[in-house]
Amino acid sequence: VQRPYLDLALEEVFVQADGAWQIVGVRMRNAGSVNVASADLWIETRAGRLVQETWTGLLAPGEDSIYIFTGKIQSFISDQDERDDFVCVSGLGYDLSDGLETDLSNNTACKDVEGEEAVLLPVYPNPASGSINVSLLISKEETVDLHLTDAIGQRVAEIYKDQQLGAGYYQETIDLQTLRSGIYFIRLISEGQDISEKILINN
Repeated sequence: VQRPYLDLALEEVFVQADGAWQIVGVRMRNAGSVNVASADLWIETRAGRLVQETWTGLLAPGEDSIYIFTGKIQSFISDQDERDDFVCVSGLGYDLSDGLETDLSNNTACKDVEGEEAVLLPVYPNPASGSINVSLLISKEETVDLHLTDAIGQRVAEIYKDQQLGAGYYQETIDLQTLRSGIYFIRLISEGQDISEKILINN
């Protein structure tokens, strides 16, 4: 007999221009075996967390639904930097007795709203100690090299080494316990771009 489990999966983000604003929606699916009765949902962009709302309803196992946020975000497409902007939606599901899900591996979905290049999302926590979370948004299949370097450019950790990745959202945790305190860089090399994110490690 399988134990009942709660699992809200966020599968697709929709962004629609509305003048100087953008309307954001997300496809939610119940990937668990008990009803999802509510969810805390929030929108994040490169500017940080912008909108947080609560969905209530009833999502039976296997069912999906699209939630449209009532709060809008400002259009921010810019050619002032080399990085594509993105919209991510994260969420946390609750069952009928306010039980909280524990497996959050499928609770974030993202969309590149500027182009088709790979997007390195902000690394967190930063400053970090112990470990960091690195997230990547891929709009189309491409070869990716993602690694951690020290201040003089030497690789100290490999995340993806010239790996072919399909379109999707990827999140990895890097163990930092063997590294000294100091400044490091997460470096992304993909088709047509080479970008870095500075992090401070306090071990």
